[in-house]
Amino acid sequence: MENSQHGSLFDPQTTLADLVTNTGMPLNSVKVGVLDLAGSGLLERQDYYGGHVDLHPKPDLFVTFDAQFKDWDPSKDAEDLAVVLLNLEADQANATDVATTLGWPPRRFNPAAAYLVSANIVRAMEYSAEDDYWPPAFILGDELLRFVSDL
Repeated sequence: MENSQHGSLFDPQTTLADLVTNTGMPLNSVKVGVLDLAGSGLLERQDYYGGHVDLHPKPDLFVTFDAQFKDWDPSKDAEDLAVVLLNLEADQANATDVATTLGWPPRRFNPAAAYLVSANIVRAMEYSAEDDYWPPAFILGDELLRFVSDL
């Protein structure tokens, strides 16, 4: 959580050994925690021959835990983001443009966007982008209208 620059998939990548060092927890406790997070769909684990394990967060890790570790709450930010998206009165929106309007860096914007995507309120429009916002664009539909009208 603390080492992420963008609050998105693969940010950051780490290992079991690094988690032991950074948390001060015993290896077996870290392994159980990793199993719990991976089992909840919040962390991805890649095992390699020889026992090496790489770990990286999935976007919902930040959706779930940022409110406890950061000065913002992705679920509340998702509401603000949804209102801005709806007010565009468009079928699509560029993430960088919307984040600039809100004044949010990627580390804050991405978990709010992931909340909306995970809840099927907006759809992620995936393409190769030059910046650190995910998704780079949104497809907006009636689900967004319903979400905002329920606020």
